[in-house]
Amino acid sequence: MTIQNSHWITIKVGIEVSKGYLRLRFPRPLFNGNQKCLSLNLVDTPENRVAAEIQARRIELAILAGYFDPTLAIYKADHTATPKKQKVYSLLELWEKYTQFKSGQVQESTLVRDYSLIKKRIRALPTADINQAVMVRGHLLSIYSAETAKRTLKQINACCNWAVLSKLIESNPFKDLAKSIKTKRKDR
Repeated sequence: MTIQNSHWITIKVGIEVSKGYLRLRFPRPLFNGNQKCLSLNLVDTPENRVAAEIQARRIELAILAGYFDPTLAIYKADHTATPKKQKVYSLLELWEKYTQFKSGQVQESTLVRDYSLIKKRIRALPTADINQAVMVRGHLLSIYSAETAKRTLKQINACCNWAVLSKLIESNPFKDLAKSIKTKRKDR
């Protein structure tokens, strides 16, 4: 997109890659013929290119509207508004982190007997994606008794609750899944 200001000078904010990072290149007329660039501190990825493109268009509109900031201060802060991708943990990775956290709080026998059994069941799941909680429940019910599936889901739910509190995931997809399983034993 090329924009012209009131003096009919073509204004285009360019996007460049420097040492693997994206930066904006400003038109020379904005800085008395001098070349100015602004690093966005974003790695060159397709998602970040879209964010850089949006930022470049915003700056072009600011130039056109007459409120361009030649200090570039407001543009330095603006790119941080684009959300950074949070690491996506597999269910097994979360379980290992949870087990490590709990290791000083539970008996060694609980770690060996119960937690390693849950880990074995998690490894055997058809998916490692925590957002496939309903599929996990269905898989557990197809292989194990309702009692075992329910116990496993309760442990995974506790793990995901911990992960939410630890800011590893945003929400717990296993919340209340164990409650939907009715066992022959009376649930208390």
